[in-house]
Amino acid sequence: MTNAPDTPDPPATPPTPPISPTPPIPAAPPVIPGQIGPIERRPVWPIPIGIIVIVFSAWTLLSGSMAVIQGFTGLPFMAIWFSPRNPGVSETITQIYTDLAPGYLVSGACLMIAAALGLTGGIALLCRERWCILTLRLWAVVKILSGAVYAVTEAMVQTRLMITGTQLMVIFEGAVPFIFGAALPIFVLIWFARPSIRADCGKW
Repeated sequence: MTNAPDTPDPPATPPTPPISPTPPIPAAPPVIPGQIGPIERRPVWPIPIGIIVIVFSAWTLLSGSMAVIQGFTGLPFMAIWFSPRNPGVSETITQIYTDLAPGYLVSGACLMIAAALGLTGGIALLCRERWCILTLRLWAVVKILSGAVYAVTEAMVQTRLMITGTQLMVIFEGAVPFIFGAALPIFVLIWFARPSIRADCGKW
């Protein structure tokens, strides 16, 4: 009896990977909150403060320019205004402003420097530049000092002028503009001294 030749075994079929079951589609969104990381929001305070400083500095630039003009010209337009009422008043007013011209020149120049610092610092604050803190602090100091010099000069003018009022007018012409002019610089100095604001600026 002849043995049949051995037939080759069929090639082995690779095993089929198991099919994972498809997860069911939820019928409603999850109601149990998961762990969500903290969302850090940028502070918005630089925008309003920067805009206010820019507008305030633009007005300061105008005031400083007027003070410099007063120092150079001695306000001839005021002499013209008073001359029809009293012929001797125009020369008196001109002489008073001429005598106090250095005060107007110094205060006007300082106001214009403060305006330049305020415009630069306000724009840098809008861009969240860290160096704006030092610029705005310097602006605040210069603005307060220049406002004080201007207020004293105005008070001296009103004291010598005596045709425009009494002590109440002297206080109004000197102290009131100084208080309004120093309010924003003092606020900025206090604002940047707060620990939370320093922490925000440290992230810029």
